[in-house]
Amino acid sequence: MSYTRKILFAGTTSSGSSALFDYFRCFPNTCGLVSEMPLVFRKRLYPKWKSENFKNVDKYKHELNKQINLEAQKRYGNKLNGSVLLLNNVVTCLNLKGVELLDNIKIFCIVRDPRSTWLRRKELCKNTGIIIDVNQFIKEYQDQRDLFDKNFTNLTKNKDNIYIIRFEDFLLEENIKLKAIKWAGFDIKDYPDHPEYAPYPKEKSILRHKKYSRQEEIELIKNKLGKYCHEKV
Repeated sequence: MSYTRKILFAGTTSSGSSALFDYFRCFPNTCGLVSEMPLVFRKRLYPKWKSENFKNVDKYKHELNKQINLEAQKRYGNKLNGSVLLLNNVVTCLNLKGVELLDNIKIFCIVRDPRSTWLRRKELCKNTGIIIDVNQFIKEYQDQRDLFDKNFTNLTKNKDNIYIIRFEDFLLEENIKLKAIKWAGFDIKDYPDHPEYAPYPKEKSILRHKKYSRQEEIELIKNKLGKYCHEKV
């Protein structure tokens, strides 16, 4: 026996996909795969597949699913039997073509308010010593959203199995959260009262930009990327 189905959480950079992945890991009978699989696909399989103009689908489908199954079996063993396997960014919104290699799967594509994304990116850059300026970020964010839109439009398989959700909506809109949970095949009644994992507190995740010291950066992002901002934050 093995897992019954797969759910993939695919994001753009700092979109909150890992937080949603952690949230769904709290449902009973789930196994969350956190490993080097995203790097295996992004660094090795996807470039080769792309260089072959996305031909030889069966070859790359076999390789990707083999790697997923090996990692899952190694991590969970018999606990995998009858479970739902959750995948975190094995394929992302930026190489979304990869979902065509996956069967028996539902895919959450997570996007996020650029103001929250900016603050998260600044944290990551600070930790690594990388300097990024707000104008550079605005361009990168727009480029990533354009690429995601293009990738989604061009999909020939699994498009109907994709649920695009904004991180802020999941945290703030109860009806959207419940709809997403039901779509994924879970029941909110089964969610534990005191989960080990959960999305970060709203104040940390989506409201920090209101207290950010450099409000001129926040206003610039809002002016340039306003259509991606969440109107209720």
